[in-house]
Amino acid sequence: MVSCSFRFFRHVEKKCAKRLVGRGYTRQGSLVHAASFFHSAREACPSDPAPRHELGVIAYKTGDVQGAVAYFKAAIFLWEKNDSTKDCVARGGRRAEEEEATMFNLGHCYRRLRVFELAKKCYQRALSLQPRSASTCSALGMTLHALGDCSSAVAIYHRPLRFNPEDALSVACLDRALNDMTLDYQLKMHLLFATTELPYPTAFSAKPVKL
Repeated sequence: MVSCSFRFFRHVEKKCAKRLVGRGYTRQGSLVHAASFFHSAREACPSDPAPRHELGVIAYKTGDVQGAVAYFKAAIFLWEKNDSTKDCVARGGRRAEEEEATMFNLGHCYRRLRVFELAKKCYQRALSLQPRSASTCSALGMTLHALGDCSSAVAIYHRPLRFNPEDALSVACLDRALNDMTLDYQLKMHLLFATTELPYPTAFSAKPVKL
């Protein structure tokens, strides 16, 4: 029994070491070396979503956005498959933080590919895991803004400002959304008056006058 436990912890230690070394190479910009360690970590523990998440980050950084999507989706599949860790999500533990990061990155990929509806769903899922994430609120607001839903974007931008009124990104995005809402309102009013039929100015007009 002791021997089995020792082998298990040695296996976990070896897997975590590979991930840590890979992350170190990622921070240094040595993405090829980082990818080799993450591939080794994935092979050592096929049920661990973390190496796939890290490989998705590397794929995105090297310009392979579609490849990044595949890695992030594979990681999310494993997050959802690992039923034993669902309690951690309910408590807002580390597993929730890691899954939130994966959902956020997948949403970022979809936004980069201009698939805004899928990006919106990813960000909404990420917010359900970490409701106070200012970066996720900003990303969701930008996506709603891109979809033309400025009013919803404004509501989302206000959320992180409740906790940090000086959040620069949220303030800048909020100002832009409010400006676009104003311009949109002015345009609609202009079109309304431009197409509204006016009453006859005199009894001699044969047709209604339009501007």
